[in-house]
Amino acid sequence: MKNTLIIIIVTILLSAIGSCGTKMTEISKTKSPKKIETVRDLKEKYSNKKFKDCDEFLAAADEAYALYFEIIEKAVIGDKKAKKELAEIENFLEKSFGVKGQIFKKECPEKFAKWEEKYAAKLAEVMPQLEKLYNEQLEDDNDDTNESLGDSDEDLDKLIDDDEYEIDDALRELY
Repeated sequence: MKNTLIIIIVTILLSAIGSCGTKMTEISKTKSPKKIETVRDLKEKYSNKKFKDCDEFLAAADEAYALYFEIIEKAVIGDKKAKKELAEIENFLEKSFGVKGQIFKKECPEKFAKWEEKYAAKLAEVMPQLEKLYNEQLEDDNDDTNESLGDSDEDLDKLIDDDEYEIDDALRELY
């Protein structure tokens, strides 16, 4: 009888411990921070963020630059959404992290120097890809400008032709 009672108690305790472990796992999954996947997510998370210290700022910068490099990769393979987000994220990084970065650079120059060194190497790796993307964008912008200028030239030619006909008609009436 005692053995049966001990087995029942141990079984109850094990099942209770097992269910607590499952609940803890579920809680940790639901409370884990959402991965930043878009520039919009990045802006929502960090636009008005007040960083406590250098470590917190550098962790946020790591997250932001991870997204930046991800967007570059997508843009290089032709993702149009990524190409649009590229300019947006560069602007945000410059305005938000660039300004705040100057403050933390003074507070913890050694940590910041290591961080900059790490990202300088990564930027050097993707710079040829960025240059290619920028050149493509310039070509697209030039094509759009030339098309609109071409339309203007055609409109101008048409107006000149119309004016020439009116002048010719007016001269014929005079003679």
